[in-house]
Amino acid sequence: MSILLLSGREVARCKYVLTGPDTHPVLGDLPHGQLDILAFEVAVPMRRNGIGRKTLQVIRDQNPLPRMTALNDNAESRKFWDGIGWIRHESPHALLRGGERVTYSEP
Repeated sequence: MSILLLSGREVARCKYVLTGPDTHPVLGDLPHGQLDILAFEVAVPMRRNGIGRKTLQVIRDQNPLPRMTALNDNAESRKFWDGIGWIRHESPHALLRGGERVTYSEP
């Protein structure tokens, strides 16, 4: 888990798992493994201030090689991933709680 603090206050958190080299059915070859973001949250009053991007950069600095991916089923969070330019990988038949499950990967 990674936590971003600003003036001693938590403003963002990210829970992720690292996996080794693999071949993914949607993402293709992952020779340096995968850093899969399971949960990503920015404090509501801090949103739209670059905190999410900064949090991802901190994680990338700590883990320079694995491909970063994020899985979500929330239309609001998809706005963030689309907005930062990550690639959307949609499955035509993966439904979760009435919404579609979408995987994103960094470009």
